[in-house]
Amino acid sequence: MSKAQLEDMSKMQKHALQAAARQYASKIFPGTFIPMPLSKVPKKPTIFFKYQYTRLKAKFWDAVSVVTLRWRSRPSIFAFYSKPRAGMYRSQALAAGKALHARLGQALAEGDRDTLREICIPELYQALSAAIDKRKPWERTTWSILQNHGARLVAHRVAILPPPLPKDLMVQQAVVAIDTTQSLDRVDSRNGESIPGAARVQRRTEYLALSKEWNSDTYTSGPWQVIGNVKETTLDAWQKEEENLKVMQAIQTEKALKNNIKGGKTS
Repeated sequence: MSKAQLEDMSKMQKHALQAAARQYASKIFPGTFIPMPLSKVPKKPTIFFKYQYTRLKAKFWDAVSVVTLRWRSRPSIFAFYSKPRAGMYRSQALAAGKALHARLGQALAEGDRDTLREICIPELYQALSAAIDKRKPWERTTWSILQNHGARLVAHRVAILPPPLPKDLMVQQAVVAIDTTQSLDRVDSRNGESIPGAARVQRRTEYLALSKEWNSDTYTSGPWQVIGNVKETTLDAWQKEEENLKVMQAIQTEKALKNNIKGGKTS
Protein backbone atom coordinates (compact mmCIF):
# COMPACT_ATOMS: atom_id res chain seq x y z
CA MET A 1 0.00 0.00 0.00
CA SER A 2 1.42 3.39 -1.01
CA LYS A 3 2.04 6.30 1.34
CA ALA A 4 -0.76 8.30 -0.31
CA GLN A 5 -3.22 5.45 0.21
CA LEU A 6 -2.21 5.17 3.87
CA GLU A 7 -2.71 8.91 4.32
CA ASP A 8 -6.14 8.71 2.66
CA MET A 9 -7.11 5.81 4.92
CA SER A 10 -5.92 7.73 7.98
CA LYS A 11 -8.01 10.75 6.95
CA MET A 12 -11.07 8.56 6.39
CA GLN A 13 -10.67 6.98 9.83
CA LYS A 14 -10.24 10.41 11.41
CA HIS A 15 -13.39 11.72 9.68
CA ALA A 16 -15.32 8.61 10.73
CA LEU A 17 -14.27 9.07 14.37
CA GLN A 18 -15.17 12.75 14.27
CA ALA A 19 -18.60 11.90 12.83
CA ALA A 20 -19.11 9.26 15.54
CA ALA A 21 -18.08 11.77 18.20
CA ARG A 22 -20.57 14.33 16.91
CA GLN A 23 -23.29 11.69 16.92
CA TYR A 24 -22.43 10.77 20.52
CA ALA A 25 -22.58 14.43 21.55
CA SER A 26 -25.92 14.92 19.80
CA LYS A 27 -27.76 12.36 21.95
CA ILE A 28 -28.78 12.85 25.55
CA PHE A 29 -26.41 10.91 27.81
CA PRO A 30 -27.66 7.55 29.10
CA GLY A 31 -28.57 7.92 32.75
CA THR A 32 -29.75 11.53 32.47
CA PHE A 33 -32.54 12.03 35.01
CA ILE A 34 -35.22 14.68 34.31
CA PRO A 35 -37.21 15.00 37.56
CA MET A 36 -40.97 15.31 37.49
CA PRO A 37 -42.62 18.04 39.57
CA LEU A 38 -43.69 16.80 43.01
CA SER A 39 -47.33 17.09 41.95
CA LYS A 40 -46.77 14.39 39.29
CA VAL A 41 -44.78 11.92 41.41
CA PRO A 42 -46.93 8.96 42.57
CA LYS A 43 -48.03 9.52 46.16
CA LYS A 44 -47.61 5.93 47.31
CA PRO A 45 -44.88 6.26 49.99
CA THR A 46 -42.60 3.48 48.73
CA ILE A 47 -42.68 4.79 45.14
CA PHE A 48 -42.45 8.44 46.22
CA PHE A 49 -39.34 7.93 48.36
CA LYS A 50 -37.72 5.62 45.82
CA TYR A 51 -38.22 8.26 43.13
CA GLN A 52 -36.72 11.00 45.33
CA TYR A 53 -33.77 8.79 46.26
CA THR A 54 -33.14 8.02 42.58
CA ARG A 55 -33.36 11.72 41.72
CA LEU A 56 -30.85 12.71 44.41
CA LYS A 57 -28.47 9.92 43.43
CA ALA A 58 -28.56 11.00 39.78
CA LYS A 59 -28.01 14.64 40.77
CA PHE A 60 -25.05 13.64 42.93
CA TRP A 61 -23.32 11.80 40.08
CA ASP A 62 -24.07 14.70 37.73
CA ALA A 63 -22.28 17.03 40.15
CA VAL A 64 -19.36 14.61 40.54
CA SER A 65 -18.83 14.50 36.76
CA VAL A 66 -18.68 18.31 36.50
CA VAL A 67 -16.56 18.90 39.62
CA THR A 68 -14.06 16.19 38.62
CA LEU A 69 -13.44 17.58 35.15
CA ARG A 70 -13.35 21.17 36.36
CA TRP A 71 -10.73 20.14 38.92
CA ARG A 72 -8.69 18.44 36.23
CA SER A 73 -8.74 21.66 34.20
CA ARG A 74 -6.80 23.61 36.86
CA PRO A 75 -3.28 24.66 35.80
CA SER A 76 -1.99 22.36 38.54
CA ILE A 77 -3.79 19.83 40.72
CA PHE A 78 -1.95 21.36 43.68
CA ALA A 79 -3.13 24.89 42.84
CA PHE A 80 -6.19 24.71 45.09
CA TYR A 81 -7.12 28.35 44.66
CA SER A 82 -6.46 28.64 40.94
CA LYS A 83 -9.40 29.12 38.62
CA PRO A 84 -10.38 26.08 36.51
CA ARG A 85 -9.79 26.58 32.80
CA ALA A 86 -13.05 24.77 32.00
CA GLY A 87 -15.86 27.15 32.93
CA MET A 88 -18.56 24.53 33.31
CA TYR A 89 -20.82 26.65 35.48
CA ARG A 90 -24.47 25.91 36.15
CA SER A 91 -25.40 29.58 35.79
CA GLN A 92 -23.91 29.70 32.29
CA ALA A 93 -25.76 26.56 31.23
CA LEU A 94 -29.03 27.97 32.56
CA ALA A 95 -28.53 31.30 30.78
CA ALA A 96 -27.67 29.48 27.54
CA GLY A 97 -30.82 27.36 27.79
CA LYS A 98 -33.08 30.38 28.23
CA ALA A 99 -31.44 32.29 25.37
CA LEU A 100 -31.50 29.35 22.96
CA HIS A 101 -35.13 28.57 23.78
CA ALA A 102 -36.14 32.08 22.67
CA ARG A 103 -33.93 32.01 19.57
CA LEU A 104 -35.18 28.57 18.58
CA GLY A 105 -38.84 29.50 18.84
CA GLN A 106 -38.37 32.73 16.91
CA ALA A 107 -36.22 31.16 14.19
CA LEU A 108 -38.64 28.28 13.68
CA ALA A 109 -41.59 30.67 13.39
CA GLU A 110 -39.75 32.86 10.87
CA GLY A 111 -38.35 29.92 8.93
CA ASP A 112 -34.83 31.23 9.59
CA ARG A 113 -32.76 28.24 8.49
CA ASP A 114 -29.41 30.00 9.03
CA THR A 115 -30.12 30.53 12.73
CA LEU A 116 -31.53 27.02 13.12
CA ARG A 117 -28.42 25.55 11.49
CA GLU A 118 -26.25 27.58 13.87
CA ILE A 119 -27.97 26.71 17.15
CA CYS A 120 -29.21 23.14 16.53
CA ILE A 121 -27.43 19.82 16.19
CA PRO A 122 -27.60 18.57 12.57
CA GLU A 123 -30.34 15.99 13.23
CA LEU A 124 -32.63 18.56 14.84
CA TYR A 125 -31.93 21.10 12.12
CA GLN A 126 -32.91 18.60 9.43
CA ALA A 127 -36.18 17.77 11.20
CA LEU A 128 -37.09 21.45 11.69
CA SER A 129 -36.08 22.33 8.13
CA ALA A 130 -38.38 19.56 6.85
CA ALA A 131 -41.22 20.98 8.97
CA ILE A 132 -40.66 24.42 7.42
CA ASP A 133 -40.78 22.87 3.93
CA LYS A 134 -44.29 21.55 4.66
CA ARG A 135 -45.70 25.04 5.19
CA LYS A 136 -47.81 26.53 2.45
CA PRO A 137 -46.07 29.29 0.44
CA TRP A 138 -48.55 31.93 1.61
CA GLU A 139 -48.50 30.82 5.27
CA ARG A 140 -46.64 32.90 7.86
CA THR A 141 -46.13 31.75 11.46
CA THR A 142 -45.89 34.10 14.43
CA TRP A 143 -44.62 33.11 17.88
CA SER A 144 -43.87 35.04 21.01
CA ILE A 145 -43.37 34.57 24.74
CA LEU A 146 -46.08 36.45 26.61
CA GLN A 147 -44.75 35.67 30.08
CA ASN A 148 -41.74 33.91 31.59
CA HIS A 149 -42.75 31.99 34.70
CA GLY A 150 -39.27 30.72 35.49
CA ALA A 151 -36.47 28.42 34.40
CA ARG A 152 -34.28 25.96 36.25
CA LEU A 153 -31.41 23.65 35.47
CA VAL A 154 -32.61 20.08 36.04
CA ALA A 155 -29.62 18.14 34.68
CA HIS A 156 -25.98 19.06 34.10
CA ARG A 157 -23.34 16.48 33.15
CA VAL A 158 -19.92 16.17 31.55
CA ALA A 159 -18.41 13.09 29.95
CA ILE A 160 -15.19 12.08 28.25
CA LEU A 161 -15.94 10.08 25.15
CA PRO A 162 -15.42 6.30 25.35
CA PRO A 163 -12.78 4.56 23.17
CA PRO A 164 -12.18 4.52 20.28
CA LEU A 165 -13.59 8.07 19.99
CA PRO A 166 -11.14 11.01 20.21
CA LYS A 167 -9.48 11.22 23.64
CA ASP A 168 -9.23 15.02 23.56
CA LEU A 169 -13.00 15.56 23.32
CA MET A 170 -15.34 16.12 26.26
CA VAL A 171 -19.05 16.76 26.03
CA GLN A 172 -21.03 18.95 28.43
CA GLN A 173 -24.80 18.55 28.46
CA ALA A 174 -27.55 20.39 30.27
CA VAL A 175 -31.32 20.18 30.46
CA VAL A 176 -33.17 23.39 31.29
CA ALA A 177 -36.83 23.39 32.34
CA ILE A 178 -38.47 26.53 30.92
CA ASP A 179 -41.99 27.54 32.00
CA THR A 180 -43.59 30.13 29.72
CA THR A 181 -46.90 31.33 28.38
CA GLN A 182 -46.62 31.43 24.59
CA SER A 183 -48.64 32.84 21.73
CA LEU A 184 -48.67 30.96 18.43
CA ASP A 185 -50.53 31.84 15.26
CA ARG A 186 -50.52 31.17 11.53
CA VAL A 187 -51.35 34.06 9.22
CA ASP A 188 -52.46 34.10 5.60
CA SER A 189 -49.94 36.52 4.05
CA ARG A 190 -52.29 37.17 1.12
CA ASN A 191 -54.75 39.06 3.31
CA GLY A 192 -52.88 39.42 6.62
CA GLU A 193 -55.57 37.56 8.54
CA SER A 194 -55.17 34.78 11.05
CA ILE A 195 -56.02 31.32 9.72
CA PRO A 196 -59.21 30.14 11.49
CA GLY A 197 -58.44 27.92 14.49
CA ALA A 198 -54.69 28.52 14.30
CA ALA A 199 -54.28 31.09 17.09
CA ARG A 200 -53.29 29.60 20.45
CA VAL A 201 -52.16 30.89 23.81
CA GLN A 202 -50.83 28.23 26.12
CA ARG A 203 -48.63 27.77 29.15
CA ARG A 204 -45.92 25.17 28.60
CA THR A 205 -43.04 23.67 30.53
CA GLU A 206 -40.37 22.49 28.11
CA TYR A 207 -37.24 20.52 28.95
CA LEU A 208 -34.64 21.82 26.51
CA ALA A 209 -31.53 19.63 26.16
CA LEU A 210 -28.26 21.30 25.17
CA SER A 211 -24.81 20.04 24.26
CA LYS A 212 -21.37 21.65 24.11
CA GLU A 213 -18.04 20.14 23.02
CA TRP A 214 -14.77 20.79 24.89
CA ASN A 215 -11.17 20.09 24.00
CA SER A 216 -9.74 18.29 27.04
CA ASP A 217 -6.18 19.39 26.20
CA THR A 218 -6.75 23.13 25.78
CA TYR A 219 -10.08 23.37 27.67
CA THR A 220 -11.57 25.51 24.94
CA SER A 221 -15.16 24.91 23.89
CA GLY A 222 -17.52 25.33 21.02
CA PRO A 223 -20.96 26.94 21.33
CA TRP A 224 -23.98 25.43 23.04
CA GLN A 225 -26.31 23.69 20.61
CA VAL A 226 -29.87 22.47 21.05
CA ILE A 227 -30.43 18.70 21.06
CA GLY A 228 -34.19 19.09 21.40
CA ASN A 229 -36.96 18.72 23.96
CA VAL A 230 -36.82 15.73 26.29
CA LYS A 231 -39.40 14.15 28.57
CA GLU A 232 -39.59 13.87 32.34
CA THR A 233 -38.13 10.66 33.74
CA THR A 234 -40.57 8.21 35.26
CA LEU A 235 -39.45 5.50 37.67
CA ASP A 236 -40.32 2.78 35.13
CA ALA A 237 -38.33 4.52 32.41
CA TRP A 238 -35.35 4.91 34.75
CA GLN A 239 -35.38 1.22 35.71
CA LYS A 240 -35.46 0.22 32.03
CA GLU A 241 -32.57 2.57 31.32
CA GLU A 242 -30.56 1.08 34.18
CA GLU A 243 -31.12 -2.38 32.69
CA ASN A 244 -29.95 -1.14 29.29
CA LEU A 245 -26.85 0.41 30.86
CA LYS A 246 -25.98 -2.88 32.54
CA VAL A 247 -26.26 -4.66 29.18
CA MET A 248 -24.05 -2.02 27.52
CA GLN A 249 -21.45 -2.28 30.28
CA ALA A 250 -21.43 -6.08 29.98
CA ILE A 251 -20.86 -5.81 26.21
CA GLN A 252 -18.02 -3.29 26.71
CA THR A 253 -16.41 -5.51 29.36
CA GLU A 254 -16.61 -8.53 27.06
CA LYS A 255 -15.00 -6.56 24.21
CA ALA A 256 -12.22 -5.36 26.51
CA LEU A 257 -11.52 -8.91 27.66
CA LYS A 258 -11.39 -10.18 24.06
CA ASN A 259 -8.99 -7.38 23.11
CA ASN A 260 -6.75 -8.20 26.09
CA ILE A 261 -6.75 -11.89 25.13
CA LYS A 262 -5.84 -11.02 21.51
CA GLY A 263 -3.13 -8.67 22.75
CA GLY A 264 -1.71 -11.41 24.95
CA LYS A 265 -1.58 -13.88 22.06
CA THR A 266 0.21 -11.50 19.72
CA SER A 267 2.82 -10.37 22.26
